[in-house]
Formats: sequence, structure tokens, C-alpha cells
Amino acid sequence: MAVPLPEQDSFYAEPVGLADLPNGTVLASRAIEPESFLQPLPADAWQVQYKTIDNHGTPRAYIATVLVPQGEWTRDGPRPLLSYQVAEDGVGAKCAPSYALRGGIDGVPSNAYSETGMIRIALQQGWALVVPDYQGPDSDLFGADGYVHGVLDGIRAARAFAPAAVDPAAPIGMWGYSGGAQATAIAAQAHSTYAPDLPLTGVALVTGVALGGVVADLEATMSGFSGGVAGGGAVVGLVGLNRSYPEADVAQYLNESGRRMLAASQADCLLDAALAYPFSMRRRWKPGLDRSRTTPNRARWCGWPVLCSARAHPACPCWSTTRSLTNSRP
Repeated sequence: MAVPLPEQDSFYAEPVGLADLPNGTVLASRAIEPESFLQPLPADAWQVQYKTIDNHGTPRAYIATVLVPQGEWTRDGPRPLLSYQVAEDGVGAKCAPSYALRGGIDGVPSNAYSETGMIRIALQQGWALVVPDYQGPDSDLFGADGYVHGVLDGIRAARAFAPAAVDPAAPIGMWGYSGGAQATAIAAQAHSTYAPDLPLTGVALVTGVALGGVVADLEATMSGFSGGVAGGGAVVGLVGLNRSYPEADVAQYLNESGRRMLAASQADCLLDAALAYPFSMRRRWKPGLDRSRTTPNRARWCGWPVLCSARAHPACPCWSTTRSLTNSRP
């Protein structure tokens, strides 16, 4: 049976009256049968709806998937909790990991779908996982503040969700690659100020953060996409920036052809746009513009967080891998 799209699934409907609830409050839950590439994952799993704050400062209901391995934890100490951020990299609800972990696929596979294999590997370590839809119900790609809240409040919700039985003393880790590393890194930077109840020492220990393929240079990455075989993927990035920071008015920098692509890609995942517009975007800017000077509010776009001076340094250990294809920096 096909998995309904999130916008057709009543579980994703947001309740009213969220403003006075603490961030991380569990609002609703349901048991699911998680899978990866049509094979079941060895875990008890639930989708958990929780209260947080989106990129625009509005109280919202996000979704996270909580998974607990079915085998008993036999190592020293309590079972760790890992917050795993997929490279959601899309502007439609079908790109979210909660959809992918139920076997959801609409057209081409999403990045989230492809990362369910990594989630299997994490479960095989015996770790409990929380996998948040950190872009929120509006798929605010590159929305830095929304990323922070979605990730850290997802951890709060997982620890509070009684059926998962996360030990209050369980070590906490965060892990993400590429787009997921962006969300993970900025959550690590904001952890000590936004979520001091997840302390670095004492009862609950945020033990470390693992980052891979961190996109540390937005301009270089967009230039790398532009004109290449996956050039259409840049369209999704522009939709995300325009949605997360509407005051930037990204469309003003595009010519008519570029604006048509922007309008047509409002619910795309990365691969959708890459396949629709190969070798695209190099000629979609208005003629005569120096993009390095006209791209608005670049310093504010801290969804590309690692080099963003407006954020604090992470207070927990961070391990980062790099690769030239994603223009990473050590």
C-alpha cells in the first residue's frame, strides 16, 4: 500500500494553541513500521509530533521519528541517543525523513530515502535514534533558526517520549552529512544557549557531533552546481532561501527563465530539480549582475553555519570530514 504524502496524512495536521507550551512538548504520536529500501528496520519506532519554533519565530508542530533497537543494550552505561539529521535538501514535504522512513517515495527517491541505509547502520550499533524533520512543515530549506529549534527540540521530545524509555543519563550525540551536517553544526553552535537543559556535563551528556561533507561556502557550492549536470539542484536552494528569508527577494536576481523555474519547483526535492533542469542556472541570473555583491543578506544566511561568526563555537567535541565536491573546509 502506498504511503500517503504528508500533506494528505492527518497525523501531520498542526494543532492550535501551541504558544504557551514548552518547546519540545510531545503533542501526538503513532507507532510505525520503519523500513529502508523495502526492508524492515530492526527497531521499534514511532512518529512523534512536537512543539517548536520555526525559522520565522512562529510556534509550530514538527515531526520526528524515534527508533529504538529491538535488541537489548548490553554495553556499559545507558543506551545512547543519537540525533540523526538527513540531508533533507528539498522544499516539499515528500523530502522529509518521516515520510522516507515509512517507505514513502513519490517519483524519484529523496535524499532522506537514500540515507535510511545509514540509519540502519546506526541502529546496528545499538543506539536509539531521533530523526527530526528539522525543516518543519513548510520545508524551510536553509532556515538557520528553524534548524536549531527543530533539531534540539526533537531531542527534547525524544527524551520525554515515554514509550522510547530513553534514560535521563543517556549520552546524546548528533550526526549529519552535507545538508544534514548544516543542521547538525548550527544546532551544536546554538546548543548551550537554546537548550541548556541538554547540558554538556552532568546527568545528560552531549558527547559529540559528527559532521560530513559540510557545505561551508555557499557561493562556491552554488557556483559548483550552476551549469553542471546537476545544475537544476540550485533551483531548490534558491526556493529554500526565498522561503526561509522572504525579505531577500531572491527572484529579483533572476531573469524570466530563472523565475519560471523558481515558481515550478516549489515542492521539489533536490533530485527532482536536478533532473528537470540539467546544466542549468548559469544563464538564469539577470545580465550584468555581480552575484558576489548583489546576493542579499549573505551573512544572515547562517543555515550555512560553520563559518558564520554570529554563532557561538560548539561547546562539545566535533568531528568533521571533508571532500572537495561539496566545497568543505576543515
